[in-house]
Amino acid sequence: MGCAIVLVNALAGCMSVVWAFDRKQTDFLKVLFGGMAIRLMAMALAFGLLLAFTEVDRVGLTVSLFVFYVLFQVLEIRFLLGHLKHRGVPSPAVQDLSTPEKP
Repeated sequence: MGCAIVLVNALAGCMSVVWAFDRKQTDFLKVLFGGMAIRLMAMALAFGLLLAFTEVDRVGLTVSLFVFYVLFQVLEIRFLLGHLKHRGVPSPAVQDLSTPEKP
C-alpha cells in the first residue's frame, strides 16, 4: 500500500514538472511547489484513510511509506536531472558524474 501511494505521488510529480518545463519560471515554480504541497496533502489523506478504515498494519504501512518515499524521491530527482541533460540545459548539477572533471 505504501509503495502504491508513493508511486502515484512520484508519477504525478514527474508528469507535472515535465509539463511545466516549457512554461515561464513563475509558472514552473508554482507547479513545482504547489504540486508538491498538494501531493503531500494527498499522501497524508490516503495514509490517514488507510489507517482509519482498514486493518492494515500501522507500523508496516508507515515504514513502507517512508522507505518508498525516500527511494522514489531519489529516482524522481535522477529522472528530472536526466530530463534536463537530455534537453541540453546547461547546469553544473547536470554533469555526467561518470567522467571526472579536467583540471
